[in-house]
Parts: sequence; structure tokens; C-alpha cells
Amino acid sequence: IRAIELIENNKEANGKFTTTAFAKLASLLLDLKDFKELNKFAKKWTEMEKESPFSWIYLAVSYQGMNNKDEACKAWKKVLQLDPKNKTANQYFKQLQCE
Repeated sequence: IRAIELIENNKEANGKFTTTAFAKLASLLLDLKDFKELNKFAKKWTEMEKESPFSWIYLAVSYQGMNNKDEACKAWKKVLQLDPKNKTANQYFKQLQCE
């Protein structure tokens, strides 16, 4: 995605800008139900912001949308490591019967 390149190449972008930009683009892909593209995008986001629960949430949702339970569970588990009280992650972790 060209947007990722723009974010990566903007050396002056601070973390808040990057997170906001990624979240908006991920939300658009989710609205379009383009889970394959969302997955590629979220993977890149998690590489750039490893400690962002938001990046892992979108990765988990993309895997769920592609019916990949095992990978979705891994991503939800990571969200819960970063944010143990995250209601959405707890809900889907239980719903998918992740271990």
C-alpha cells in the first residue's frame, strides 16, 4: 500500500500521527470488508508499532474475517498481553475459544 510507504518515509512523523494514520486506513479497509488487504496492512503496522494494541486488534480482525482462527487467536493473545483489560480482545478470545 502506497500509504504505508508515505508513513515510513516521513521521518518527521511522530508516533501519534503514525498511529492515527494507520488507524484511519485500517478502519477504511475494515469498512470495505477487504480482510486480505487489511491483513497485509495490519502486519506492516504491527512491525512498525509492535507495542500498539490497536495494530494487533486490526490484525486479529483481519484473520477472523479470513476465517483463520489460529492466527486470530495469536493476535488476540498479543492484544491481551499489551492490554489485559481490553474488552474487545477478551470477548473475541473467549468467543473463539482461544487457548
